[in-house]
Amino acid sequence: MNHPFSILFKSTERRMLGLMTGTSLDGIDIADVHISGSGDELTWSLKGYRSVPYRDGVKEILLRNSQAESASLVELTLLGDLLAQEYEEAILFAVAGWHVSLSDFDAVGVHGQTMYHHPDEVRLAGRLVSGSFQAGDPSVLAARLGLPVIGDFRVADMALGGQGAPLVPYFDYVTFRHATEHRMLINLGGIANATILPANADVDEVYAFDTGPGNMILDALAVKYLDAPFDEGGEMALRGTPDATLLAELLKHPFFDRKPPRSTGRELFSARYVNELIARCDALGVSTEDLFASVAAFTADSILCAWERFVKSDLSLSRILISGGGVHNRAVMDRLEKGFHPVPVQTTDEYDVDPDAKEAICFAVLAHETLNGVPTNIPGATGASRPTVLGKICFPGPVQ
Repeated sequence: MNHPFSILFKSTERRMLGLMTGTSLDGIDIADVHISGSGDELTWSLKGYRSVPYRDGVKEILLRNSQAESASLVELTLLGDLLAQEYEEAILFAVAGWHVSLSDFDAVGVHGQTMYHHPDEVRLAGRLVSGSFQAGDPSVLAARLGLPVIGDFRVADMALGGQGAPLVPYFDYVTFRHATEHRMLINLGGIANATILPANADVDEVYAFDTGPGNMILDALAVKYLDAPFDEGGEMALRGTPDATLLAELLKHPFFDRKPPRSTGRELFSARYVNELIARCDALGVSTEDLFASVAAFTADSILCAWERFVKSDLSLSRILISGGGVHNRAVMDRLEKGFHPVPVQTTDEYDVDPDAKEAICFAVLAHETLNGVPTNIPGATGASRPTVLGKICFPGPVQ
């Protein structure tokens, strides 16, 4: 007897839902994406996009459990179900707003909420191991939605010695590769990452890496000092002046000396890091405005330093395209535009890719390629020993 979802694997044209919940913890991004083809021939179009904030209390639970000193084994166990319910509610809200039905979609691609990322191997019980934990169980979500869900994209790459991140480079490759331009794609999420696309590159010529904090530290400061989830437009940062001493100290963090492939997250730039930063500012007599300005400069300069160290000598960039929530922070963007000059800096919006929706679209595309059996990790980005198919396919049931 044929599997009830066998048709899902026979078609290369699908309507997918993509979900992304990033390190910024600013909510659930949902994209309605029509995708056809595969690899170099893949095309996609965005039919709808919606960002839904987490319900009251969820963000606090996530923050608490992303730090070893305050994490609860009980809450970590329950987060798989909690976030699956959050995702279901957000999807139903988005679908209703688009005036479509769940039955119009073939499957869902979901990244999950990263709670802890440990890409570097350590010895445990005599074995070398690594790992990454994304909360929001795809099996639970599949059962609740009645749709196949593809999730947990990082671990297959890590099993082959990779960092498990960044995962966006495959999407960047199929979307932004250009015949004559050398391009760098920068995503300013909670963590910032860069993808380098040489002109007319094959997929094995693409490389990428995390550059360091994007919006994460700025958002934590906004919560503390502005009672807001972020510094709207970078207004507070624009009022201040970066403190040279503080900025130099921030850029001495050991992460920035690591050569790619590399990835990071809250495990390095956590609440403890922010608290130590604030204490250091108090000791230096740095004002609140100058603190925001310094951290905005830190975000930009960590990207610029990575470009100078790992890209500039090998490739003369034609264009830089930026996405993610950080594109709305003028303090960060102004410093990047000045630092990259004369290379033009643009947002992906100028190439018909919504900067806020990009990662949600990406996970719809990655899930589509999982169903096609196509590898979407890029060893030049993650350091894996070979390409592999990413993601776990979870089916709902019972199927009528």
